[in-house]
Amino acid sequence: MDNNLAERMLRPVALGRKNSNGTFSEWGGQFMAMCMSILRTVAEHGLDPCAYLRHYLDACAANGGPPADLERFLPWNVLKENLEKHALRRRDGL
Repeated sequence: MDNNLAERMLRPVALGRKNSNGTFSEWGGQFMAMCMSILRTVAEHGLDPCAYLRHYLDACAANGGPPADLERFLPWNVLKENLEKHALRRRDGL
């Protein structure tokens, strides 16, 4: 019995903390934990985390703030087709 899968799933969190040199505040740590939780859930649903963030942030920009209906942005409600244009932009470097 081992826990290799669990350790591999936590690796991006450790690297992210190392790369950002810590959070230096309690709210920063909480925010980072929320972001990592959301992005890991996105990845577990087979979605591209960068395309997902672009999709959500573009909706925020178009709305002038967070959209009122956040249900449609939950990882299990987002369709891969909705992320295709954001993934293409990423590959094109735009």
